[in-house]
Amino acid sequence: MRLGPALLSFALLSACGKDDESADSALPDEELEAVVPGDIAVSPGYLEFGELPLGEEARQSFTITNEGAGALQVYDVAFDDDSRRAHYTLLGALSGQIEPGATAAIEVVLLPRDLSELGTNLQVRSDDPDEASVSIALRAVAIGVADVRLDPPGTLALGTAALGDTLFGDVNIANDGTDDLLISAVELIDPVPGTFSLLVDPTGSRLAPDAEDGLIRVGFGAAAPGDYSASIMIYTNDPIDPAVTLVVTARAE
Repeated sequence: MRLGPALLSFALLSACGKDDESADSALPDEELEAVVPGDIAVSPGYLEFGELPLGEEARQSFTITNEGAGALQVYDVAFDDDSRRAHYTLLGALSGQIEPGATAAIEVVLLPRDLSELGTNLQVRSDDPDEASVSIALRAVAIGVADVRLDPPGTLALGTAALGDTLFGDVNIANDGTDDLLISAVELIDPVPGTFSLLVDPTGSRLAPDAEDGLIRVGFGAAAPGDYSASIMIYTNDPIDPAVTLVVTARAE
């Protein structure tokens, strides 16, 4: 049987109504809430360590703050150049979630291992939709240090001399450091003046790194028998041992 125009229109409207009801029934009762992102802020934007001698440690910190209305997920804190990683240690939570208004602190520990380039950048990566990665500059320069070494160390034993004779002994000065060693002064402290003498005094000498050519020559001669000792103070630019003491012993018979 063929439908008339009026009945056909009603059938179409009825079908459309059923589809609309099915679509409406598939929607949740309440609309889903939009996800609010976090907003990363890092302070300060760079860390200036300045000049740092080899083997000396320095520490500085920066903070990561979530200034957004939603949670901020920090993925990691990474170096731009992995070759610099050996000089630095990062302390603190390097990943995790930061709630709105909260702050996380990261401490950067620098210990120069050699005289290579120390400057680099840190990248803080997060789910901030506007700044997926924030850069922090690390600025530092490693400088060398002098390192004095005496041979023999501690005590120079000259032995025994007959009355009227003179004994001689040498102390070699070496520089085991990474910068020039400057011998600023050498002082002989002799309880019996005239018994010991400095025959070679290297005051004012400059020794290059790994050099072993510094020399102190000591003389001994006593007018009376007995055991004698004196001290020699060597003053240098060694930052760890700026004043080194050497004891000199001898006997006269």
